[in-house]
Order: sequence, then C-alpha cells, then structure tokens
Amino acid sequence: MWVGIGSRFLFIVCVLIHLLLTLNEFLGEEHSPRVHLQDVSIAAEPVFQEFQLYRLVSSAFVHSDFWHLLTNMSALISIGPRLEKHCGSLVFLFLSCAIILFTNVLYCAVCYGMYFTVWATSGFSESSSDAWIHYHAVSKEEGK
Repeated sequence: MWVGIGSRFLFIVCVLIHLLLTLNEFLGEEHSPRVHLQDVSIAAEPVFQEFQLYRLVSSAFVHSDFWHLLTNMSALISIGPRLEKHCGSLVFLFLSCAIILFTNVLYCAVCYGMYFTVWATSGFSESSSDAWIHYHAVSKEEGK
C-alpha cells in the first residue's frame, strides 16, 4: 500500500506528541515541564479571550488516550494515502491544515455564540447549557 509523505508526516507527529504527553505524565514535574492535555486542547474561552491561537492547530495533534489515537490514525491511514495520491503531498498537507483551522474556528465560534445566547437569556435551556459547558470545558484552573 502506497503511503505518501504527508500522511506519514501527520501520523508521525500525532504519535510522537501522544508519546511525549504520556511520558510527561509518568516523569512528573521534577523531570520535565508539565504540559497537560488541557493546555493544548480546543476551547473557545482561551482562544477568544486569552488569544491562545495555537490551540486552533495543536488540538488536532493531541489525543486524550490510546484508543482516541488509534481510531484517528486508522482513519488517516485508510483515507489519507488515497487522497494524497490523488491530489499530491503538498496539496494534501495544505488541505489538512485548512480543514483543521476551519473546523476549530467554527467550533469556537459556535461555542462562543451559544455562550452569548445563554448570557443574553435569563434561563438555561438544555441545548444552550450544553454549549455553555463546552465553551468553558477547558479553562484556567483556580489560582492561576
């Protein structure tokens, strides 16, 4: 099976980041700087209010656990090479980056919009409160 440079690159980056985050958990603070999944995950509040724009890209390369990584990499390896062979490695990487940015900006915009919907109304409906929770899903810990 032919696997292009772009698919290999995305696969290797995701696996290495997952391994580094996992190793970071085992080593502890005295051996490595603490980088938590919450520090790089997508969330509207840090992106829009604290201008942590790196989250728009970094969230695509981090995975919460081994099974999350396995399912995403299975999808990448089953679809990526055919798409990359059809359009070329550079176009494939460009499309991947464009899709990552577009979907994460859209996610944050929807969460941010729902947050203001909840704020503007006096009561919480079930769908609005769910969006509000997602808006605040990744926020600063108290005292930081």
